[in-house]
Amino acid sequence: MTARISMADVKFSFQCPGRMYAPAWVAPEALQKKPEDTNRRSADMWSFAVLLWELVTREVPFADLSNMEIGMKVALEGLRPTIPPGISPHVCKLMKICMNEDPAKRPKFDMIVPILEKMQDK
Repeated sequence: MTARISMADVKFSFQCPGRMYAPAWVAPEALQKKPEDTNRRSADMWSFAVLLWELVTREVPFADLSNMEIGMKVALEGLRPTIPPGISPHVCKLMKICMNEDPAKRPKFDMIVPILEKMQDK
């Protein structure tokens, strides 16, 4: 017995009818799971890290790809924003911890507020 699987048979969260998603800002696990099976706080932390990336690069993540390509590559191939050289090491570290591949290891927002305040003072 053989099963044939096609990518047309796979459905990702960013393909839900009637909803508009921008997968470049969505955590990988949120692209792969149903919303009720995703830790929204951890996923929001990922999105925050992508916003930080935008601020330091002044670019749109994966601007050369369609939403479908972005969603598939982030969810299945490990596509991630590349942190460019020359940015503040503190911002770099913050982005990395906020985009941890393990959602349980991402900080909560109340944990990063003191970090942001210290960065502001410098």
